[in-house]
Amino acid sequence: MEIVVVRHPAVAIEAGICYGQSDVPLAGSAADFAKALPARLDRLGARVQWIDTSPLSRCSSVASELAAHYGLPAREDTDLLELDYGAWELANWDTVDRAELDAWAADLEHGRPHGGESAAMLAARVERWVAGAEKRMTAGGESHPRPQDAVMSMHKREVSSDVQGTPSPTRPSPPGVAAVAHRGVLAITHGGVIRTLASYLLGEPIAASLRRPLGYGALCRFVCQSGKGAQGSSKWTLETWDYQDV
Repeated sequence: MEIVVVRHPAVAIEAGICYGQSDVPLAGSAADFAKALPARLDRLGARVQWIDTSPLSRCSSVASELAAHYGLPAREDTDLLELDYGAWELANWDTVDRAELDAWAADLEHGRPHGGESAAMLAARVERWVAGAEKRMTAGGESHPRPQDAVMSMHKREVSSDVQGTPSPTRPSPPGVAAVAHRGVLAITHGGVIRTLASYLLGEPIAASLRRPLGYGALCRFVCQSGKGAQGSSKWTLETWDYQDV
């Protein structure tokens, strides 16, 4: 089973503004961005049976366009919202009190000097979303297979875990692999959510995930070879990070 996450495209807001859960508009066309996504996903061999999205319009506008292409519902989930920056929302980072920033940096996981969410609170939301996604893929949740999956299975492409953003062919799955292995959830969400997801699935400190480059519109793909969850015996692996081929 797999999880593919897409960071929303660039937003129309002045550089240096903290916008977290503020509903800021996209700089470009959601329809144009979504139109190019299926080809990008196909190059990765990604399987899309479910589409989830943050309710914020910079994500949901893309998800609705993509859902129309695949003939799937787009499911809004507040667990996919960006971090709530509280009093810092829509403020310029340069105007935020230095002492508050230092306090936040000193306790990256639990600090919330802005009065919004801590990184730990965001992580709890992300873990809850992962649990729901895994349940759909492993516990018989309704699947929405795409018509082209039968064709794609003949041309399956994977992304090497040691080459960022570069697709490479792989051998087809052996016979007898459970159907769950071919199920995937795609989510349109935010940079903070994606980095938190990486920290959780890969078992790395959030500070390490924060150091990963992640551009607007980037795709990331995580794969689990069996139906076990992130805390079970099976291991989630990072197959693609910051894939921006368009």
